[in-house]
Parts: sequence; structure tokens; C-alpha cells
Amino acid sequence: MFSRLGRIGRAIVLLFVAAIPVVGIIVALIACVRAFAIEKMGRIVAVIALAVSIAALTGIVSAGVGFGSGGGTQADPGCTAFQNDLSQSVGNVLTDLHGRPRASSSKTASDIQPAVSELTITQNVTQSARLNNDLGTMVGDLNTLAADLNAGKYPPSDVASIDNAASTVAGDCGLTLQFG
Repeated sequence: MFSRLGRIGRAIVLLFVAAIPVVGIIVALIACVRAFAIEKMGRIVAVIALAVSIAALTGIVSAGVGFGSGGGTQADPGCTAFQNDLSQSVGNVLTDLHGRPRASSSKTASDIQPAVSELTITQNVTQSARLNNDLGTMVGDLNTLAADLNAGKYPPSDVASIDNAASTVAGDCGLTLQFG
């Protein structure tokens, strides 16, 4: 059926398919290859279909980032405080855990208490119940790591829990963290 539409018909179908971003991008790329290499016609329509697909995907991703967290927002005082915490004591702990070489257990343990204090203050200023809960989880995970370090243990599961909690809090605030 697609071959019966002719070049213009295929180009029009491609414009409609572009509304479905992922499929649209794939089909538009195929159309671009065919238009530029084989058919020499429909180039403009193929490029427009590709541009519309990319724009639609960008719009969907942007909307997902803006509305997907369900937690705090960057305007939440807790998010502002968390950003400051990341540049200070919480950042020190994350650097201790992921630096190359990794910081000593004693340095990491000494950096945890100021981070817990800052995160507790951040919990007190946040307006989002979800962000408050996620900050509490991170404080609990940091306290677990501190207890394990004091007992002479350095379990990777503690580091994974802290990474997960930090990523969750960052996501609540529209931020992205990258580790190691």
C-alpha cells in the first residue's frame, strides 16, 4: 500500500508519522537516505519530517522533566538548599565515595556528620512532603554508612543506597547527578 501512494503521498504520510516521535525519527531518517541517495525527490519533506519528529520528541522529554518528578521543584527552598548542600558537605561525601582513589574511611566518616546536619536543615525548609521524605531517606543512608565505617566495614550496598537516595532527591528538584 505504501508504494501505491507515490512520492508525494509517502512524504505526506511521513509528516503524519512524525507526530509519533520515535517512529517518526526512524521513518524520516529512512526517507532522508532514500531522498538524498536514490530518488532525488522529496528531500525537503523528508528533512521537515525529521525536524518535526525531533521537535516532538524534545517537547515530550521537556514535559516529562517538568512534570515527571511529582516532588519538589527548583523553586522549593529545599531544592535550593540541596543544591548548596551538593556544593558543600554532601558533595564532599559523594566525592569521598567516588573519587579516584577513594577517600579513606576516616575521612569519609568525618565528612558524613556535616552532611547529615545540612540535609536535616534542608528537610526543615522544604515545602514538598516527597522531598522531605527523600531527604530523610538520604540522612538514614548516610547514618548507616557512618555506623558501618565506625565498625570497620565499607559495604558497597551502603554506597549504592546513598547514590540512589541522592539521585532521587536530585530528581525531585529537577537535577541530574553523575557518579564516578
